[in-house]
Amino acid sequence: MSKSTKLTLEKINQGKNKLEYFENIKVLWMPISVGQDYHELGKLKESINLIIKNLKNITLINIIIVDLPQKYHLAIKNNKSPDEMVYQARINGIIWKQCYENLIKTRFKNIKVIFSTWSNWLTHDRYNQARNYIENLYRDKENLFYKSIEDDVLEFERRYFNREGRQFKELEKGFCRECIKEECAVLAIWHQAHVSPNSSCIFYPKKIPAALSYIKQNFTDFLSISARFPSKLNVNKFLLFQSKRKSLDESLNSCNFKKLRKTSC
Repeated sequence: MSKSTKLTLEKINQGKNKLEYFENIKVLWMPISVGQDYHELGKLKESINLIIKNLKNITLINIIIVDLPQKYHLAIKNNKSPDEMVYQARINGIIWKQCYENLIKTRFKNIKVIFSTWSNWLTHDRYNQARNYIENLYRDKENLFYKSIEDDVLEFERRYFNREGRQFKELEKGFCRECIKEECAVLAIWHQAHVSPNSSCIFYPKKIPAALSYIKQNFTDFLSISARFPSKLNVNKFLLFQSKRKSLDESLNSCNFKKLRKTSC
């Protein structure tokens, strides 16, 4: 593990004792943003090592494969509707699990690991209630939550412009809002259904969007940690937002297990 790699606390908790903070964590939630480099190969390996090294009291790890929300990004990238990209988003999620499930279970061999997909949470019996609550929060334009979502959309547009050289259309901004609201509703479900106060923690390598941070801080009891990586680590180019519609068998056969073995823990 690189010496420059470490776990970090979010800004509001940076004055706390790290050792005590980590010792309190019993249940870890790991949302996996399929296609993002920080959830692939070298950076995934670093994350696993950081968790094993620092979080000694974990008894359960919930790994949520965030596959379906990728349909919004794929729709923008490929000038399609989100519904047209559901198939590819699901395939990318299946590939990710096929590539990394054994690695994760092997490294966390003494910890219970549960995998779920985004569909498990969209079909949860509390989802509609949570989504309605999120929609009501957003309708109040004086609420900080409304501003947080709009700020997130602007930030996503800025990043996209830097990569692709164009701004979002209004429809595409709507895709971003839908994605953020969906994720906020699911986060609320995790809290309602499964959180033990002061012992459940979300691990997400990057800084979470402002709207999700708002929901986490104001409506949940989650602890949270992120990671700081060295600037150069192995990236899996294969899964970065595929646009070509492949069969499931073709996609699974394309997974580069040789490269995966080279970077396994």
